[in-house]
Amino acid sequence: MKRRKQKLIHVFFISVFALAALGGTAYGAPEKELLEMQTQLADQAKALEEMRATIDALTSEKEDGANFRSPFVFSGNKASSVVLYGHINRALLAADDGNDADVYQVDNAASQSRFGIRGTIKVSDELMFGTLLEAGLNLNLSDGVSQEDPRGDDVDNTFKRRHVDLYMKHTRWGTLSMGHGSTASDDTTSLDLSGTYLAGASAVSDYAGGLIFYDKNLNSLTGINISKIYNSMDGLGRDDRMRYDSPSFAGMMVSGSWVADGGGDVALRYDGELADIQMLAAIAYARPSDASDTVKNQYDGSVALLFDSGFNLAFASGLQEYKQDRADDGSFYYFKFGYKTMLASFGETRFSVDFGQYDDILTLDGSIARQYGKGDVIGAQVVQDIKDFGAELYAGYYFYDLDADISSYESIHALITGARIKF
Repeated sequence: MKRRKQKLIHVFFISVFALAALGGTAYGAPEKELLEMQTQLADQAKALEEMRATIDALTSEKEDGANFRSPFVFSGNKASSVVLYGHINRALLAADDGNDADVYQVDNAASQSRFGIRGTIKVSDELMFGTLLEAGLNLNLSDGVSQEDPRGDDVDNTFKRRHVDLYMKHTRWGTLSMGHGSTASDDTTSLDLSGTYLAGASAVSDYAGGLIFYDKNLNSLTGINISKIYNSMDGLGRDDRMRYDSPSFAGMMVSGSWVADGGGDVALRYDGELADIQMLAAIAYARPSDASDTVKNQYDGSVALLFDSGFNLAFASGLQEYKQDRADDGSFYYFKFGYKTMLASFGETRFSVDFGQYDDILTLDGSIARQYGKGDVIGAQVVQDIKDFGAELYAGYYFYDLDADISSYESIHALITGARIKF
């Protein structure tokens, strides 16, 4: 009996030690697993935070107007921010020259298809360096196709150099630009708040500039196309230049540029509001020098107004003095009346009508300077914005009429319809 009690006591202690050991394992194992789970959760939280920061960076808006930073473009300079952008702008151009009618597949020269890369380096809150590379695609341009060249093959069908630019921008000192880009007077006759420039603007030759006028007396096409009659004198355009832009003072900015051939220009711009009316204005003087074989001096400008009601106005004008002694001065004026409204929830709908007169524009046929007469133009436009997709649908009609002393010409009717999608 005594031995049995000792055996039972022995079994009891063994059981207690076994339970204690099992209990330690049972409680120790979960503690270890919990620690491992806490570590994993901390790592996952860190990864999620990094992903959120990346998404925020990719979807942040850029000051220069680009909506998103592309995840497919990476900078070779860690200090710089790089944006890839561009758009495709294709259209159908239907035209009637008074003798025959045809339809052309075109790239709209008013905003030709393009791509570009913009880089910026923020040095401080006041100073920024920037670079800009941009090329246009010369493919069936609307100002290049014609009755004799329906594909526009006479135009170089590769790339058009638009910007190869380096600039330094300071909030107090202004902006200095070097390279190929806009001169100071570029775009000074194209100010417009209607939102319909894809279908109509002061540069009325952009939409059908290659089309040739039909001579009623000769019953044949002439060598006179729309581009030779309708010149909007939009400054010196883009060129190899050095350009300076002052900081904005009360909405006004002064600009000047020196062109590689020795020419130059100056411009004064205004961007602001007057009594709740949004206003853009510009005036410019340009002296092309060797950059032009015909123009000695050019004076131009434009103004655009947008009212709270959605109605808007634009006016542009220019004067050219020519190097040819017996040539009359060339001139033009242009009016546009427009209206913006929200007919659909997905984007703004814009309407406009315009009229212009382009007189004694001088062009060179080989080495011979010619002034063909006066060209009148009347147009109507509509543009539908599709905001969420970065797309616009548009249609524009133009009636081109040439009043010349040397002969009588049929008027040209042109209708352009197309779409632009940005990326």
